[in-house]
Amino acid sequence: MVVWDTTYACPLRCSHCYSESGRRPSRQLGPDDMLRVADALVALGPRVVALSGGEPLVVRGVFDVAERLRAGGVKLSINTSGW
Repeated sequence: MVVWDTTYACPLRCSHCYSESGRRPSRQLGPDDMLRVADALVALGPRVVALSGGEPLVVRGVFDVAERLRAGGVKLSINTSGW
């Protein structure tokens, strides 16, 4: 299993957050770079990739990344705050 912290951006400031998301710069890759990482992950052949962060659903292009991973036969998990 691979856990991919796609960003530190998050609208919340949860004290229990392991990545301190929302309290540090949001650093994240652009959409093209994320697709390249997705291709590299597919080549590694993990059973599952968990898209996490911060809040992965605020990342531009995250659904394209999910589609690329699924097309490569990788199961997905998305860890979201539900915000």
